[in-house]
Amino acid sequence: MTKQKPDAEARSRELLLRREAARLRAARIVDRWHRTFLYRASLAFRETLMMTDLRILALLLAPLGLSAVFRSLILPLLTDDFPFMPLDGIAGSIVALLSLLLFTYREPLHEAMTKDTLLCRLFFEALALPRPYASGRRGIPVWLAIPAGLLLGALAFLVPPLFPIIAVAALCAVLLTLVSPEFGLILLGILLPLVTLLPEPALPLLGLILLSLLSYLLKLLRGKRRFLFTFTDLIVILLAMFLLLSATFSQGGVANGVAAALLFAGGYFLAANLLDTRRTLLHFARGLLIGGALLGIAVIFCRLYELTATEPIPE
Repeated sequence: MTKQKPDAEARSRELLLRREAARLRAARIVDRWHRTFLYRASLAFRETLMMTDLRILALLLAPLGLSAVFRSLILPLLTDDFPFMPLDGIAGSIVALLSLLLFTYREPLHEAMTKDTLLCRLFFEALALPRPYASGRRGIPVWLAIPAGLLLGALAFLVPPLFPIIAVAALCAVLLTLVSPEFGLILLGILLPLVTLLPEPALPLLGLILLSLLSYLLKLLRGKRRFLFTFTDLIVILLAMFLLLSATFSQGGVANGVAAALLFAGGYFLAANLLDTRRTLLHFARGLLIGGALLGIAVIFCRLYELTATEPIPE
């Protein structure tokens, strides 16, 4: 009995030492991440954006949306020098309506997101984003928002307007995914049906999966997420390696094998570790339904455009 008691105390002390060493190792990793330029820049951008008045954001987005609508829908009706681009015009109309909606608010973004019922349900319930907090930073000033908005408007007039709109949306998606990996998973559900319209459907899916895995890893190192390695995880890793090897020795090449393995294993680990609650599962299912609905609307619109653009057969 006396011998077993010191052994139990020694094992308990060793377990505590291991836990403390793991905690200190994770704290050092987090501290190094907090000192990086990427983290400090993203944190400053998020805090500045949250403290920005929504009317300032409306001034930033309005020239982009109006220029896209004018360039894609109105100018082609007035002259033959500009092609008719309905998809760019629809995207510009959405941005213009969004700027008009933002102009009705009289408060910073973090206050509107927590007080307004619509925004609260959209960001926190539907998209599973963490609630914002007030910081000591100043928001984007008017003297910077107006020239930046005019620059985006001029860019939408010089190049296809869909490019700057997609760039702005992609930047917001990257920042929000780094904040919440669950948001990346929901966005992945929305994107899954829509990638069939793209020439390279695997690339956006792969980029979003890798970004969501990075966000999940950062949360895991900070102790805000949990990870349990199971036998199923080992089977998935072996299957991913089989995909990689089979693509390497086939005509697909190593690049296709790496992409297939990352899509398979990354998608599984995200679903297995993030779809652990009924709430997140419902959000992902709603994302699939939203993506399917958008795909149906896009297909119907493209079909109607083809029918209206068809030249009549000469008699």
